[in-house]
Amino acid sequence: MEQNRKLKISLFIPVYNAFAYIPHALNESYRALSECCEAFEIVVVDDNSNDQTASFLQNIEQAQYPQDKRIRVVKNTTGPSRRENLATAFASARFDIIGYIDVDLSCGMTYLVDALRRLDRKNADIVIGSRYIKGAKVTREPFRRIMSFFYNLAIQILFGSRILDHQCGLKVFRREAIEPIFKEMGYDHQYRRGWFWDAEFLIRAQARKLKIIEMPVEWHFARTSTFRFFREWKCIGTMLHLKVALTPWLRKLFGK
Repeated sequence: MEQNRKLKISLFIPVYNAFAYIPHALNESYRALSECCEAFEIVVVDDNSNDQTASFLQNIEQAQYPQDKRIRVVKNTTGPSRRENLATAFASARFDIIGYIDVDLSCGMTYLVDALRRLDRKNADIVIGSRYIKGAKVTREPFRRIMSFFYNLAIQILFGSRILDHQCGLKVFRREAIEPIFKEMGYDHQYRRGWFWDAEFLIRAQARKLKIIEMPVEWHFARTSTFRFFREWKCIGTMLHLKVALTPWLRKLFGK
């Protein structure tokens, strides 16, 4: 893999009760970014895990990478927040390109590197992985595939989103383009937004006319996924609130 002297990235890996995946995720991301980037950092964001994850991360940071400033851990004592703590951690990024990827590497680091290069070469603001665009290859349980289809369809209808896959856990973006969006979104202390965070981020990005590239990935379902369909119903209120906020006549009607 040829190193690109221009590429510098802060890669964030959110984790919750996923200590078994962390060594592989760190090794793979470290290797891949070392080969393709001039500079990088990898930030593991612990979303208030209640298993061995916290102690495991502490040992990794202190014992395995004591001299390497490119590896660090952000420990949160509230949550799990799904994405709120991850978004807060972005403020600590050292570089102007920020990305995140699921710790189980459901789509591998090859695609993260591909996304990073597309962001650079096509002068995009955001590049996201997609399991539903032409060329994607997906291994997934039928029930989750069906629910994901209807979830994305609902967002497309409700918000006019042109994105096919809002939830794929691989995204890279330019800091200056997305910081205003994160300020608008704020921090949901009640954690009602849940997994809708990704979709809201992309909906607001489209409203700002940012250049978004959706690229196909090969994606394998991880049985340790923390997504629970019925728990995520509480995001409906957040979705409706966002619809009002982004629709002038509804905003006028409700006095927002």
